[in-house]
Amino acid sequence: MARARCGLALLGVVLYALPLLMAGPEDRADAQFSAVIGLALIVLGLVVLALYFRTRVVIDEHGFRLESSWFHVPLKRIACGSIRSVETAFIRPGEWGG
Repeated sequence: MARARCGLALLGVVLYALPLLMAGPEDRADAQFSAVIGLALIVLGLVVLALYFRTRVVIDEHGFRLESSWFHVPLKRIACGSIRSVETAFIRPGEWGG
């Protein structure tokens, strides 16, 4: 699994750097601007992905809250007054896709 991730990361670096290497002197500024915008979008995408990568569920007297474990940003809140009923269930992850 680690080899696959390294291979995908290397492929991403090659595909990202290829236009910069192929750009001629007259196109170099445009290629650099595009590279900066592309890098900013990649970083933004990674931050959004990290928000949902590991979550924490909190159930207390205020209600239900789903938050990011790494950044402690609340992703979803449901007040106690909005919850009609509660039940427990044994869930097998394989039956829900993972």
